[in-house]
Amino acid sequence: MPTVKRTLVDWYLVHFCNEEGNILETIVWGVPPENKNRFVMTSAVENVVPEQEDSSLVHTRNSIYRVMGKGIEIHLPQAAAEMLRQGHNPDDVTKFHRLPVTPQRSAET
Repeated sequence: MPTVKRTLVDWYLVHFCNEEGNILETIVWGVPPENKNRFVMTSAVENVVPEQEDSSLVHTRNSIYRVMGKGIEIHLPQAAAEMLRQGHNPDDVTKFHRLPVTPQRSAET
């Protein structure tokens, strides 16, 4: 069984969309519990598999991440990816792009 690369909390399932609202790519952005001053942004998510009551496994092409607790699902424009890579959290990016809060919903684990 493949090993989990990293466990994340305070996580977001981020859908990057084009101007028409079509999803181009989905990633996970989250915080490692051992260092709340850092963040992890995964590569493209292939699938999310429930693991236990409060956790899921996120599969990317080359890695597996464990997400703990309920995440937030959010839709952002593709241009927002660079701000996330620079360390801005998805809430800040949403405010910067003046996006409505309505696309956000709890991502079930």
